Amino acid sequence: CQQCNGLGWEEQISKSKLDWGEGLGHDFLTSELVQDLPIEDAENILLKYWENIKYSPRFLQSALYIATPKLIDLANIAMKECGAAKKMMEHIMSNIGYKTNNRSGLTNKKQFFAFVKYFQYFSDYDVISFSEMCNERGWYVERREYLDDKFKDAYNGDRSYNIPSLINSLNKALIEDSFFTTDYYIEGVLNFGISWNEIISNLFTWFEKNKTLYALELICESIIGYGNRNELVQLETYKGDKFNEFNRIIDDTIFAVMRKSNY
Repeated sequence: CQQCNGLGWEEQISKSKLDWGEGLGHDFLTSELVQDLPIEDAENILLKYWENIKYSPRFLQSALYIATPKLIDLANIAMKECGAAKKMMEHIMSNIGYKTNNRSGLTNKKQFFAFVKYFQYFSDYDVISFSEMCNERGWYVERREYLDDKFKDAYNGDRSYNIPSLINSLNKALIEDSFFTTDYYIEGVLNFGISWNEIISNLFTWFEKNKTLYALELICESIIGYGNRNELVQLETYKGDKFNEFNRIIDDTIFAVMRKSNY
């Protein structure tokens, strides 16, 4: 493109070392310019210079980002040849414009599937960021199938946003009698496409096995933060005949939810 040539791109390409993982001078700028072109124009430029630019992580990633069949095939071949797959996927989220320079990252599922086989080479940061991007796009099914196991590894199993992890954390808080707030975990689980109805159903099941004052406080905290009047009927079944701490916490929760739902 004209802007690329203004950066002396063709001259840089002619002098490139053809070493896997090596950049091409201004490739951080030119790769962004190429990604922002209409798909046909971007494809033509990458195809024209492919034998030189395929060594650059930014341009190989750009080929997957543009995601035409020809470019995906060439990128896949290059990844098999390079012997430096992890290096070729470095800084992927910033390179495809996620939350950088007023750019948006991936915009369609065709791009998502172009990257699927390379998730294993992403850094932990990029795995987490890619997962967040999928949630923002509503690509929950695809994320669960292809990325969630990598996401768990990225967090070393400590903060995987799913219901079993939430329940395990609640159990740990009860056993250790340690401070725990449900907001962070529930927000994460909701962002991962799990419905509030599924969450609260599992929380009530958990509470049936752990009818302690602390467990009640935790489930009521969740209902106040994310619930609605639908949960109050079941919550009232835990009240006793005489006023006690259980009744007080339940009454306070009912009041808070009713008050919230009036606004």
